[in-house]
Amino acid sequence: MMRLRREIAIVNIRIRDAESAIEARRQDNGLLPSENLKALTDHLADLTRQLVSVTGERAALEARVAEVDAAQLSNQVDTATISSQTIQQLQATAAQAAANLSRLAVSYPDEHPRMRQARAELNALRAQIESEVKKRDSSLRVDLTIAKAKEAMLRRMIADDKAEMAKSKVLDVDIREAEREAEVNRNLLAQLVARLNQMDSDLDLQPAEARVISAPTIPVKPSFPPILTIMAVGFLVSASGSTLAAVLRERLDGTIRNTAQLRSVTAALILGIVPAITCRSWLARPNPASEVLARPTSMFAEQLRALWLRLDRARKGPIVLVTSSIPHEGKSMIAMSLARLMAASGCKMVIIDADLRCPTVHRTMGMRRSPGLTDLIAGTANINEVIQLDRESGAFVITAGNPAASPSDVLRSPKMSSILMELRTGFEAVIIDTPPVLAVPDASILVGSADLTALVVRWG
Repeated sequence: MMRLRREIAIVNIRIRDAESAIEARRQDNGLLPSENLKALTDHLADLTRQLVSVTGERAALEARVAEVDAAQLSNQVDTATISSQTIQQLQATAAQAAANLSRLAVSYPDEHPRMRQARAELNALRAQIESEVKKRDSSLRVDLTIAKAKEAMLRRMIADDKAEMAKSKVLDVDIREAEREAEVNRNLLAQLVARLNQMDSDLDLQPAEARVISAPTIPVKPSFPPILTIMAVGFLVSASGSTLAAVLRERLDGTIRNTAQLRSVTAALILGIVPAITCRSWLARPNPASEVLARPTSMFAEQLRALWLRLDRARKGPIVLVTSSIPHEGKSMIAMSLARLMAASGCKMVIIDADLRCPTVHRTMGMRRSPGLTDLIAGTANINEVIQLDRESGAFVITAGNPAASPSDVLRSPKMSSILMELRTGFEAVIIDTPPVLAVPDASILVGSADLTALVVRWG
């Protein structure tokens, strides 16, 4: 019963604190949140109507100013000038003065006093017309400036009202939440009071006949299950399962993990093994094409140099085709890394992105995709327009170009063969990055034009 009384006292304090907080917020803001929102909504609607009117006025003034500017540029008279009664009267008077001057010119020479007077009158009228036009234009531009300033002011006021409305909505939500919390506490208080009254009634009707024989004790350790036995069994089960999983994975793994496995599936010459690049940070993805320039003495760069020496000995011409059996084996990265490494060493070389279905060279080396190889074959660009220079290494690059509807037909065209013949005579080495051979036939089309084909196989 004492515990119940303490709970009732705590709930009373919560209710009092919640009501005090609600009243303080209402006094700090002057009005109830709902009244604030209603006043702000009405004011915002009025400002919006004014903004619509001012915006229309500003648009009309801008149109008139644009018409005047266009008329001045074309030496024509705009419609506003034509509709001005003062300017119309001056133009009519000027026309009469011009006609009078023409009549006098028939009878008198140019230096005659009457001719001079007539010309002076005509020039004065024209100057007056020009002055009126300038006044009209100046007044129009002043009106436009005022309209723009008024529009900007209304937009600022609307933005302020919207911010105030958002603040009032937040305040309204806070007050409603506090009121709900207070209501929950009131209901809880009513239940606790009813329960206390019921307990008082029960005590009055039937006094308790009980006494404590022994106090309960709290156990300091679990009685079941035995911890050491469970830990031992769990260790044995996990160790056995891990060993079995490792053996099964090793047995079922059909990937290439050493050169002996590779020699058993192909009779081709194994040129070398290139190590993977270790990430310096777990957030950063390795970029082999940049690694060969950033760390030229790394194990990755040294193995690439050894790979290029073997390629250089094995090839009979400058063109080296790089491909793989399936996607994601690293053939594009090997091709770009070789091109950058050899170009940085002084070799004049070019890399061609012939993977027209999934090109990556332009994205990895930070270049534009088009115009590229497809544009060169289509004849919409020449060789000088498609060759780009990699400033970091000095390598020349021909990107894939615009997407082609049928990449195989593009690579099979006679124009592709003539392009390779032209590059063969102009560069010491030409590296062609092609799609995987098992996925599409594009690499098989270009094999006949290459002097050496390098197949990239991913470890594991």
